[in-house]
Amino acid sequence: MNHRLIEQFERSGVDATFIVPEAPAVRSQSVQFPDLAALLHLVNQHTPLGTGPIIVLGHSFAHVTLRKWLKHPGIRHIVLLDALYSGRSEFKSWAEGDPSRRLTVIGRETDADSRKLVASLGGRYLPSIPSKIPKTRVIGATSQWEHDAIAGGGAVIPIVLRHTDLARVGRSKWVWIAGLLAIGTVVGGGVYVLRRRARNRPRRRQRRLR
Repeated sequence: MNHRLIEQFERSGVDATFIVPEAPAVRSQSVQFPDLAALLHLVNQHTPLGTGPIIVLGHSFAHVTLRKWLKHPGIRHIVLLDALYSGRSEFKSWAEGDPSRRLTVIGRETDADSRKLVASLGGRYLPSIPSKIPKTRVIGATSQWEHDAIAGGGAVIPIVLRHTDLARVGRSKWVWIAGLLAIGTVVGGGVYVLRRRARNRPRRRQRRLR
C-alpha cells in the first residue's frame, strides 16, 4: 500500500476501521466500487464492522467514486482532499440534505471551486491547513502542501482524521467505526482493511480483500 497510509492512520490516534478501496486515478479508469453498500457488505464478510459514523475521505480523482456514494444514508462526513474537479452541485446538495452532515474541503489545484462550494454553503475557508481544524459543519482550507503531498506527505490525513467525529467517538467508546477512504492509485484492484485501537489497548491489523 502506498501513500504511507498505515503510518498516517497510526499518527492520527483515532479508534477506527479504515477501508481503503481502489479509486480511479485518471478519467479513463472505471470506478471499481460504485456501490458503497456492496463494499461494506464485502468487508463485513471478512471483518465485522461495528456501529459508528461513516466518514469518507477522497483525494484527487476519488471524487468520481465519492459521487456514486452520495445516496448512502450512513455517510455523516465527507472530506475532499484536493478532489473537487467536478461534482460541485452534487456535493452541495448532499450537504444541504441533512443539517447533521459535515463537509470539509481542502483545495490546491481545485482551490477556486473548493472556495465556491464552501461559500455557497455559508462555510468558512481558511488560508492554510491548521494543525487543528475547527469542528464546524462546513469548512475548507487552501493546502500549503502540493497536490500529491496532501495524500502522501504524511501531514494532512492525520490532521483531517482528528478533525472528524472518529476522534470524538474513539475517545469515549470502544467501538469500531467505518472510515472510508477512496484515493486514486492506492492499490491495484483491491480493498485494504486497517484496524487500530487507541489508548490502552493498541491493535493493528491489515488485510487485503479481493
